[in-house]
Formats: sequence, structure tokens, C-alpha cells
Amino acid sequence: MVNTVDSASRMRNNRWRGTDKNTGDILFDQVLIPSWMTSAYVQGSCKVFDKAAAVKGNDTTRASDHVPVYADFVFTEEICGN
Repeated sequence: MVNTVDSASRMRNNRWRGTDKNTGDILFDQVLIPSWMTSAYVQGSCKVFDKAAAVKGNDTTRASDHVPVYADFVFTEEICGN
């Protein structure tokens, strides 16, 4: 499990904003959706994927420098307009 609590991360991110300095490993992806998808979102389903596999590798082999997040959606014909 990845420790996703880092009380100093905001300070470091703001201090080094606009540079290429690594401010630590506590960065999160985001789930951005258009407003029409709001009704398809399953309440409470948004989670952080905090298993060690999320950050496996190094700066060359790791898929991302962000910890993945995920959410569930249920699409119906009514939501999709079909």
C-alpha cells in the first residue's frame, strides 16, 4: 500500500511550481467528466488506487508520476440520449 498522506506536499508543490523539480510522490490523477455524466456517477465510488503496483518502476519505466484514481459510472439509454 502507498502512503498517500503527506502534509507538506502542498507547500512543496507551490514552492516548485513552474519548474521541473520533483516535489515528491504524492500526486493524484483526476477524473474529469462533462456535466451530463454527473447522473451516471456511482456515489462513493471514486477511490485512490494505492497498491504498490501504482508506483512500481523508476522515472524511466513507471507509467506515471501520479497515483491513479478511479470511479464507477452506470450509463443508461436515458443518460446517453439514445
